Parts: sequence; structure tokens; C-alpha cells
Amino acid sequence: MKRIHLPNMGPVTENIPKAIGVAVKECQSIGAQEVALITPLKNNLDTLVIGEFLGEAVAKRLMEGESIPIGKEGVSLIHGSVATITKGRPPRVGLAFYVSRGDIQKLDDLRFEVLIYVPWLDKDGQVWAAKW
Repeated sequence: MKRIHLPNMGPVTENIPKAIGVAVKECQSIGAQEVALITPLKNNLDTLVIGEFLGEAVAKRLMEGESIPIGKEGVSLIHGSVATITKGRPPRVGLAFYVSRGDIQKLDDLRFEVLIYVPWLDKDGQVWAAKW
């Protein structure tokens, strides 16, 4: 599994397009068509900074299970929580936003081809990155 840590501290919106861009490039490099946006809980995406950045309508559609195209890149965004992703077959590319140190460990146990981590507290990301 390829692991990518994108440094972040708190609700920094300028890191969101960078993270999505990295996820799209990773999808394209392995021929994947979806990136899974993974957050701590499934039903609160619209209250998180990333949901606000994406817009209320897009956040609600993602929470309802829709797949949202990312521009004209041929890649779509889906959404799940740590719990829902760990219960099913994981997508090839995961973009974990603001999950805890314990939850990123759970995601590490899955078979992603690429896992991108944008922590809330960058210390969590540094600890995770140092492990790999």
C-alpha cells in the first residue's frame, strides 16, 4: 500500500483542493475511477470543513451515497465513515480527512492501494508517517 501524509493542523481549507488533487492523480496513476473520502462519521460531512468547502448540496449527496464526478478528470468522489469503509470492500484509493490516530490504524489494516491521510492534528499524521 502506498501511504501519503498531507500535513494539516485544524480546519485549513487551502489543504482540501491539494488533497483532492493528490487523490485524483493517484487514481489516474493506478487506473482507479473512485476516491473514497473517509471521515470519522458518515452523517456529519456537511458540518465538517471539507463538507463546507464542497458545498452543502454536494455534501448531502455524498452522505446519501451518491458518487460525485471531480471535474473532467474521469474520477469520482464517494464518501464513507471509518466504520462503513471497514465493513465493506475498501476502494482502491482512500482519502482520510480528520480521522483519529486509532482510526487511521484501522484503515491501515484494509487493502487500499493508496491511502492519503489529512489529520486534524498534524502530530497524528507525523506519527503515522514515521511508522511507514
